[in-house]
Amino acid sequence: MPDVHEAVSYMKHRMGVTFESLTDSAYAPYVLKVLYRIQSLAMRWRKKTSGIFSSIPARTLNIFARRSISFFLRYLKSDWMTHTVEEWCVSAAVVDEAFAQPGRSFFLDSVLSALCQNSVPCYMILTGHRVYKKESPTGSAPPPYRKTSARLFFVPNTLNASIYASLFPGETLLTAGNLRMDRSWLRKLSEEVLAPPFYDPSVSGRLPASGEIKIVVMLSKLSYGVDTQALRNTLSTLGRLSGVVCAIKPHTRGMKFDFMSREEMGRSFPADNTPSTILMNWADLVLFTGSSVVFHAALLGKPVGFLKYCQSLETIFDAAPACLRYESLESLIADIEEFRQTRRPFLSDAKLKASRDWLNHEVYNADSSGLTAQAYKRIILEDMSALAQSGICGTPIS
Repeated sequence: MPDVHEAVSYMKHRMGVTFESLTDSAYAPYVLKVLYRIQSLAMRWRKKTSGIFSSIPARTLNIFARRSISFFLRYLKSDWMTHTVEEWCVSAAVVDEAFAQPGRSFFLDSVLSALCQNSVPCYMILTGHRVYKKESPTGSAPPPYRKTSARLFFVPNTLNASIYASLFPGETLLTAGNLRMDRSWLRKLSEEVLAPPFYDPSVSGRLPASGEIKIVVMLSKLSYGVDTQALRNTLSTLGRLSGVVCAIKPHTRGMKFDFMSREEMGRSFPADNTPSTILMNWADLVLFTGSSVVFHAALLGKPVGFLKYCQSLETIFDAAPACLRYESLESLIADIEEFRQTRRPFLSDAKLKASRDWLNHEVYNADSSGLTAQAYKRIILEDMSALAQSGICGTPIS
């Protein structure tokens, strides 16, 4: 559902980007159009509800719609997708790593693969950033791999390259920095994208603006080595600390904060609908258990605290100078109390410099400009031009 992303209005009106679903096609079977609308409704409904019991109907409806769509895609002819794509004038396809994982997307398996094999150059980009050193953080078997026709597979750095060289052995990997953390884009998010007229702050609710210590906890998926009980204790304690206000941000990829009751949270509150950028700008301290979203906070100069005592897996943050490392809840509370009494910054100047140096290598692959989007664009256009000049496919792009 790309149309519900927080940056859509900016991308439409400032950049001229369009967003559509395959079910918008005139060729799409009516039953799929209806089921997609039901799923969209269920996802919006679930996003607005809170608590375990109030979210069950929305979750059930979402599962029903998703499984029904999967069933019909499996047994309906896919000619309508092919006809839809034939009407596009495609110079290149840019896709995420699901392209190399059969079974994750019917469209990628059945339509895009054929399109890219015939005439369209394809470029695959890793959407995330591996922060766990295990190939499979959940301990389950890696997803199946299918060699793709992608010209290049972009990954952020050498650790990610080594992991995906094993997971996707047939791809041509290129380390070029984390696209999501492009320095100019992070600036635009704060200054333009999430500000009027492109974004209405009232949509996400008003955050407390008092003189209290403002903390945001960025959750990762609980199956990724998280000690749920330790995390619950932490959130509950923060919700009862004097002079502290704590926002909880669920993982953005489908996570619903429903593993704690309102009573357990105290004054802590879920911030499902508030964009991560707004939360990080608001916070005095950003806490996490193992998510690459904290790169964003650290690049903003915010102090980030790694809750190591809540995380059993080995991560890149275990010895990273980019963050504070907490081995116990007691050490976290002690740091918060010291900040409340002295207002001394969580990060010293020396620690801040070490953090920036580490982030430059980890996030930007040692490119000090941090302009990863520009680098990706240059590489893709140069490759497309080389293809066109060799007469393989396409036309040069100016």
